[in-house]
Parts: sequence; C-alpha cells; structure tokens
Amino acid sequence: PYGAKTASRIATGQRLNNDIILKFDKNLSDDFNLKVTTGANTRLTSSSSINVSGNDLTIPDFYNVSTRTGELIGGEERILFRRQGVFAELSLGYKGFLFLTGTARNDWSSSLPVQNRSFFYPGAGLSFLVSEAFPGIKSDNGISNLKATFNITKSGNDASAYASKSIFFTPTGFPYGSTTGLSQGSRDTDSNLSPEFTLSKELGVEVSLFNDRLAVNASVYQTNTTDQIVPINTSLASGASSILTNIGEIENKGLELDLKGTIIKTEDFGWKLGLNYSGIKSKVKSLFDGVEEVAKVGEAYPLIKTSSYLRDPQGRVIVGDNGNPIKDSQNRTQGKTTPDYIVGLNTQLTYKNWTLYAVADYRTGHVF
Repeated sequence: PYGAKTASRIATGQRLNNDIILKFDKNLSDDFNLKVTTGANTRLTSSSSINVSGNDLTIPDFYNVSTRTGELIGGEERILFRRQGVFAELSLGYKGFLFLTGTARNDWSSSLPVQNRSFFYPGAGLSFLVSEAFPGIKSDNGISNLKATFNITKSGNDASAYASKSIFFTPTGFPYGSTTGLSQGSRDTDSNLSPEFTLSKELGVEVSLFNDRLAVNASVYQTNTTDQIVPINTSLASGASSILTNIGEIENKGLELDLKGTIIKTEDFGWKLGLNYSGIKSKVKSLFDGVEEVAKVGEAYPLIKTSSYLRDPQGRVIVGDNGNPIKDSQNRTQGKTTPDYIVGLNTQLTYKNWTLYAVADYRTGHVF
C-alpha cells in the first residue's frame, strides 16, 4: 500500500440572539427625569460536526478514504446551549448633573445543574457632573469638564455547554476487539456546580482642561470573584484527569490612570500624546478543599507551576550520584502570570490628510 492517510471534517454552527426592549422616559418635574429600560434576552447556540479519516491509502496523491486498506475512523458531535434572561435599568436624574442608576438581571442557563440554573445579579451607580452643577468653575484657561462617578455592580457567569453533565464516547477496540462499549470522558463533573459571581466597586474622576486640550481620567477599583469555575487536575486513579468545579474567592485591586493631551494644533498640523498606567494586585481570599494545586490562599492568581529540580534549604540544586540534577516529584510555583503594572504610550501626528500613529507599552512583575 501507498501508506498515506487522510481526514475530513464538516462542521456547522448557529447562534440566535434575540432581545425585546421596552423604554420609558419622562420628566417628573422641572428638576427630575426618570428613565426606565426593561427587556428580555434569549440566546440559543447549536453546533454539529462529522469527521472521518482513513489510514494506509493505496493510490498516491489521491486522498480519499474509499482507497484505504486500514481502519475507517469517524465521529460525530452535537452541542446545544440555551440561556434566557430578563433585565431592567432605572435612572433618576436631577437637573442634568446628578444621576442615580440601578440595574438588575436574572439569567437561566442550560449548562448548570437544575438547582443552580437561575442566578440574579444587581448593580447601582452614582454620577455627579461637577462642572454642570457649578458652572462658575469652568473657564477657557482652566477646567472644561469635571465628573465624578461611583459604581457597585455584580455580574454572573455560567459554564460552557454540558459542563455539569458526564460525557461518554466510544473508544476504538473498547472493551475488546469489535465489541462496542462506552467510556467516560476524561473530565469529571461537579453535580452542584454553581454560577460564578464578580462584585465590582469603582470610584472614578474625569477632568478636562484648557478647552479639552488636556484630559485626565483616574479610577480605583476592587473586584471579588466568588465560586470561580476552573478545571483542576485529579488523580488518574479516580477515572478522570480533571474536574470542573468552583474553587473559591479571588480579589483584585487596581489603579488606572489615563492622560491625553493635544500638544500642537494648527490648521494643517496636529500632535496628540497619550500616557496610561494600569496597576493591579490579586490575592486568593479563600479556596474550597482539594483545589490547592491551582492556587494558594494569600498568594496571587493565576500562578505558573512547572516541574523543577530538588533543592536544599539554601536553594542549591541537588545532584544525584550520576552527576545529573534530581527532578522534584512535585510541581513548583515559578511566579504569577499577571504583571504588577502596565505603562502605555501612544502618539498621533497629522498633516493635512495624512496620519501617523504609534503605540508602545511596558509591563513587569510577572513570568511568561
């Protein structure tokens, strides 16, 4: 036989996203305005694929499974997913400079166990346009716009399709010969898998100066993610190599600064320059039992763990009798994957109808 092999795969996918939205806008008085938005969302996702392959083809350069002498191999997959949700947003404005906003949403997901398929997450925010409330602070040589915001929101997230269901497949030659049998997938399931939630708190200030020639945006934030859905490795003796489960709570704190300025502005030529900074610190607040492999309480997340050499208390590599370093039986932490901070620089030069744009960033405090 010629000895080559071939494979073919046909895959199709569909996604339907449907929104029904109802809006209400009314001035309650000369000072107060009320806006209400309600709606419903439906998301349906389906995909299917069929694959076939053959080994030991007999005709050179003719890749067709009908010319094989080896075994014909094939498979078929179909995925269905549905999420439905209802949501509402209410905004109350006062004299065009003070706004109070509240949001709420409830989702139902087919990828979660029946008892946990429904999950609710609200939010609220306050926005104060200082320069509109006190117009006397605005001037061409000073403040053009000043705004302060505070938001506290909660968001929910489900898992991928069939994440809470055991999946079986038909391996070749299992259990023996031509007898057909089913084998469980390599990933185990958590029968009580719950949605993950992120609670975010953010305080921000926006100010523009000199007829908007210079703008500064600053914000501090904290996010706490609970019941994060993460796959973790398990002992192969359990019959699976990993399990998808909720692992605990992770906290992120950060500072973001954005500075933009127009350095030169003429009829034909312009030069804009921007500088931004983003700093973040993450910490694992709590973990469920049995997930210490992927994280550790009090340390950053996520971490990189790799195989390593055995070392003595002074950190020196231990060498065996054959002169080769001895491999550690446990994976060791090499560092975190998220940088301590990121600094970015961007610039834009324009001359008549020509524009030149360049960006650069620097990040440090992490390992790749």
